[in-house]
Amino acid sequence: MEKPMSQSINAAFCAFTAFGLMGVYEGLNDLSGDTLDSGPALMVAVGLAALLASPIALVGFVIYPNLARSWSPSAWYRQYVTEGDKTQRVDWSAMVYSSLLGFVCGVAIVSFFGGIAHDFNQKLMTMAFLGLASFAAGVIGVIIFVGTMPIFKALLGKFTSGGRALVLFPVMMATIGGLLVLIMIGRMDLGAYRIERFTSPLLAIVGGYILFALTRNSSAIIRRAIGAIGVTTLLFGGLILTGDDDWSKRASAIVKQGASSQITLNVLRALTDSDGDGFSDVFAGGDCNDSNPLISPKAKEIPDNNIDENCRGGDLKTEVKPKQVEPKRAPDQIAAAPRVKAAPYNIVFIMIDTLRPDRLGAYGYKRDTSPNIDAFAQNSLLFENVYGQAPNTPRSFPSMITGRYPSRISWEKRYANYGKLTDANQTLFKIFGAAGWRTEMVSAHWYFEKAKGFEKGIHFWDNRGALSIKKSNTQSAAPLITQKIMTRLDELEKRKERFVLFAHYFDPHSRYMNHPDVKVFGKKGLSNKYDSEIAYVDHHIKPVLDRLNSGIWARNTVVVLTSDHGEAFKEHGFYFHGRTVYNEEVKVPLIIRVPGTESKRIKTTIGLVDLLPTLGEMTGVKTETAMGESMVGLWTGTGPIPKKPVFVEQLPYPNYKTHMVAAIDRSGQFKVIQNVTDNILEIFDLKTDPKEKRNLLDKNPDGASPLRQALEQFLDADPG
Repeated sequence: MEKPMSQSINAAFCAFTAFGLMGVYEGLNDLSGDTLDSGPALMVAVGLAALLASPIALVGFVIYPNLARSWSPSAWYRQYVTEGDKTQRVDWSAMVYSSLLGFVCGVAIVSFFGGIAHDFNQKLMTMAFLGLASFAAGVIGVIIFVGTMPIFKALLGKFTSGGRALVLFPVMMATIGGLLVLIMIGRMDLGAYRIERFTSPLLAIVGGYILFALTRNSSAIIRRAIGAIGVTTLLFGGLILTGDDDWSKRASAIVKQGASSQITLNVLRALTDSDGDGFSDVFAGGDCNDSNPLISPKAKEIPDNNIDENCRGGDLKTEVKPKQVEPKRAPDQIAAAPRVKAAPYNIVFIMIDTLRPDRLGAYGYKRDTSPNIDAFAQNSLLFENVYGQAPNTPRSFPSMITGRYPSRISWEKRYANYGKLTDANQTLFKIFGAAGWRTEMVSAHWYFEKAKGFEKGIHFWDNRGALSIKKSNTQSAAPLITQKIMTRLDELEKRKERFVLFAHYFDPHSRYMNHPDVKVFGKKGLSNKYDSEIAYVDHHIKPVLDRLNSGIWARNTVVVLTSDHGEAFKEHGFYFHGRTVYNEEVKVPLIIRVPGTESKRIKTTIGLVDLLPTLGEMTGVKTETAMGESMVGLWTGTGPIPKKPVFVEQLPYPNYKTHMVAAIDRSGQFKVIQNVTDNILEIFDLKTDPKEKRNLLDKNPDGASPLRQALEQFLDADPG
């Protein structure tokens, strides 16, 4: 009989072994790639797994042996399978079935009330409601367990022989069910919630115990082998803590691709954050002064005080520009001709939510998702490289209508899920309304009810048909929006006023659905359903585009068709949008039909902040508050063309606290991304790496130095 201390030591080594194997899997499967080679990835994953296992091993040191004395797989098998009688087997099976029934009913109750809570606006109320629902579900689950156990006993005792299958069948079904649940969770549309961060450690904890229970009475050779693996795992953990390797590449791989390793990295950074400002000066935490909480990557930079508050490129120096002396003009000098003849065009601005350009035929997509938009693009200006200024509607839409970057907009509360604009903002509606245009908007979505402030200056706004947050997930409003647009065009034609009409199509925003009246691109898979949603919008937008391409509308109306952001399909670890500034989430289509202008494809990088100045130049309306640059020169070939880099911002908000900013040069070659929260810098050559997979920071750090400098200056000037 092995001594208790030896049993406890063996239990701890089993825990380290299980976590070490988890680290091996994560290192080779998740972390190994373009950022880290397999060797360094394996080392860091196993090392971090060892650190995560340390408290588990201490618990296992005490609990595993005691638990094994009361229950172990081998003891259970002997008791109920090989030696048990019918009564024991019936009792055990009845307990399993009644437990499963109580658990399933409890989950169903929580899911039902969770759906109700989805419509709540107050986070505290939602948490309280779900807490009560969970408590009620637990009580009901226990009642069901207690109430049904005698019923199951009676049924199993009467209708079964009490053989081994009575016990093995529920175990087999529970095992298969558990595996199916894990597979389903792995395929679920969880967006930013990488549940494997938590399921992997849980599996390692259970695996460590099972390993101990199966080997505690085995030969000394097997126990020594487990001990050797456990010690090796521990050594990797020690190397992680004592090694002086550069953590920047490690952290980049962990944040972008890691599972449980990200938990450990966050804990290490929190434990080494001496000043409590949320950033550490080790483990690539980004803090340049860990003794001063006023200095960190999230701090506001104060210029000209010789202090680098945000730990980015030194102190911000105010640029002193020499006075410009206006040269005297000779009497016979004539002002240069304008690049385009300003005209009081009507403007129809169509925003199709969540639309990726690379899923449209006009942008080279092979599937026939958008025949009507493609036909419209043939007689229009098509911009090939366009960026929304944020990966979600609550930041991108206000940026689009103000011509300002999200961090430079005046918010009532910047750190909010659905920020409201202050009256200080000059929007598309205010600017054109003050210049004599009638401004109108049609939509059918709850967001516009929450995000107040943008509607100032709108003469007519129709948001009828907007549903709750929950119901909007399955809302297909494209037919309604088309009907609204056609009705407003009828009315505006009668009024004979110049106008701006802004229309918002919510489809193809998730939840994706297949529609029987349009082409379906495969019934399964998110990507297929997304394409089907695009086809649905394209089908219903046809009457609008046909009308705008005919008669007086073709002669006096500028039509803009674009989107607010893109959509991710795990190109960088996430589904959907609102998480990163990689191209799949922020590149958008932009098609502009200008009366009397020939069609043209334009490759220059554009931001949606450039739209307002462009519309202003075409109509003669001043847009001084916009930060973008007019694009008119790109199709007229006269005058200056946009030069300043385009910036994209993922500002933190309560539902997702990561701060990322990107800068893209106008040639479309380089893109620099700064993950402020996790202190990760990335440089991509979009000409050779359009999918943004190869970080050039180590291989060619100077290749985009002007763009890096521009990004640093942009971040330094963030008003916070």
